[in-house]
Amino acid sequence: MPFDETYIREITQSVWSTMLGMPLEERWGALDAKQPSPGVTSWVCITGSWCGAITIECSSAAARRAAGAMFGMAPEEASPEEVHDAMGEVANIIGGNLKGLLQGPVSLSLPTVSDRFDFEAQGSGPGAVVRAAHFESEGEPLVVRVFARSAAPPAMDG
Repeated sequence: MPFDETYIREITQSVWSTMLGMPLEERWGALDAKQPSPGVTSWVCITGSWCGAITIECSSAAARRAAGAMFGMAPEEASPEEVHDAMGEVANIIGGNLKGLLQGPVSLSLPTVSDRFDFEAQGSGPGAVVRAAHFESEGEPLVVRVFARSAAPPAMDG
């Protein structure tokens, strides 16, 4: 597995605190960790010598705070589009940093953001969860998951 949990934690904490200026504390006990309530999930896919996805899941309150911090406004002033833009950028930067740890040719998709999207409930989701890091920011949970696929997704005919 190309990603050690230590790298996932360090990259996530660095991005969250540097880009947003918000606290992010690591939470132990992945099985016991408080899961984000229905909120926002952002993700990027990596394809090439390694295939998978990186997801960032957080509550709506945490996503709104992130958007407020990113765009210099009060969290309640952030529009749904600004919330999605902020969380997409967080996924893009975390995913890009993790992509940089991989050997061989790989590419990073554009970020996707959705409210209440649950990869684990998707039968044809991005693969198996191979790593997860649990955090808390200002009392709200945030989870970063790495999904791995055994093979690249089929090419789309255009």
